[in-house]
Amino acid sequence: MVSIKQWLNTVWEPGVGFKESLKDLPKSTTVSTVGIGLSAALFGCSGPALIIYESGKQAGWSDAQIASWIFAVYFFGALLGIVLSLRWKKPMSGAWTIPGAAMLGATLGYFSPEEAAGAYFIAGLIVLLIGLSGQLSKLIRSIPMPIMMGMITGVLLRFGIGMIKYLTSSPTVILPALIAVLIVEGFRHRGKLKWLPGPIVGIIIGFIIAYFTGDLNLSGLHFELAHPIVYMPKFSWSAMLSISIPLALMVLFAENVQAIGILIAQGYDKIPKNTPVPINGIAILSGIGGMVTSFFGGHNANIAGPMTAMCSSEEAHEDPEKRYAASFWNGVFFGSFGLIAPAAVAFINAMPRALISFIAGITMVGVLLRGFHGAFGVEAKGKFQWGAFFAFVTGASGITIFKIGAPFWALVIGSLVSLIVEYDDWKTLRQKAIQDQ
Repeated sequence: MVSIKQWLNTVWEPGVGFKESLKDLPKSTTVSTVGIGLSAALFGCSGPALIIYESGKQAGWSDAQIASWIFAVYFFGALLGIVLSLRWKKPMSGAWTIPGAAMLGATLGYFSPEEAAGAYFIAGLIVLLIGLSGQLSKLIRSIPMPIMMGMITGVLLRFGIGMIKYLTSSPTVILPALIAVLIVEGFRHRGKLKWLPGPIVGIIIGFIIAYFTGDLNLSGLHFELAHPIVYMPKFSWSAMLSISIPLALMVLFAENVQAIGILIAQGYDKIPKNTPVPINGIAILSGIGGMVTSFFGGHNANIAGPMTAMCSSEEAHEDPEKRYAASFWNGVFFGSFGLIAPAAVAFINAMPRALISFIAGITMVGVLLRGFHGAFGVEAKGKFQWGAFFAFVTGASGITIFKIGAPFWALVIGSLVSLIVEYDDWKTLRQKAIQDQ
């Protein structure tokens, strides 16, 4: 008979551990890891916070209830990211599901805050149980890498496009910042200024220009700590059907899948010390995070796709084994936003949208390039190209079906197309998997 400990060892992926990660953290903390961590936090704390605000108002919640919601998802999302990055020494940033918050705007008005908390708790429990089953890891690892890379590149492409759109509509802020990035990156490619990431320089220049041109107005800011509200969850079948199941699916197949794919694409299935990406561990801790946030009116806490992409990029650090520090500092800044939620929202509101899009776009360059290589370049070896293409265009489309977002459907559609057109590639992949066992 298998003991609980033995069973958990088969589900809970091995990792470096907190002791070694904390020991190496000072050496891994650099201008680039802190800078990219801060940049990712600014991105994650900008428009997304307003989605929560708008959904809360649509449901008739008070400002105090909305502030507690913001505190819960930012503080515990950040804590999740810090735990993940230190436990496995990989750049894994925590946050919350944006599509989930948007969905709730049309649903929350039918339920009390306590019933909503109960539905959030059940959603977290569903994610936890699926993680404990160990089946999620097997499912995700069965997807061919070119299809996975096609999905990632398609989903993240909008950030690069957004940067170019604002280049034409807000050239005063974006153009000088972009030129600064290109100049610094030119020096880096010639072996100079290797310690100075171009995106960090561009972001600093963007802030300075936005401030002096009046696009960044900080005069109305005031400091205020968050005041969390504690709810005792009430369980309602209608709330569970309307909220719990869609929310759990979004966490697993929109947010977690995207971040996991990014980590695999960046080589973290063998870094550090040949340890795998903790697919089950991410689901288990995301489930626990969702259960904890529910008591404060937060809908969930899970690993974040775009912020993980930023922190795992070459811009964070040349050495992949030190990029976990970027996610650690990202968690520190992201969690601080939750602690001072009222003041932090006011600061984000003061930031020009063009600057936010520039931050997101310029830090995605390395991830997008690697994604294109993995989907359509030499690394793909000409395999699964139809599947990769359909995964790419589906991810880029941003479609939502049955309240489940594009990352999930990109993998489904890409895999189905590939199975029809490229069956021999799947046959070869299956034979290789059998030989490797």
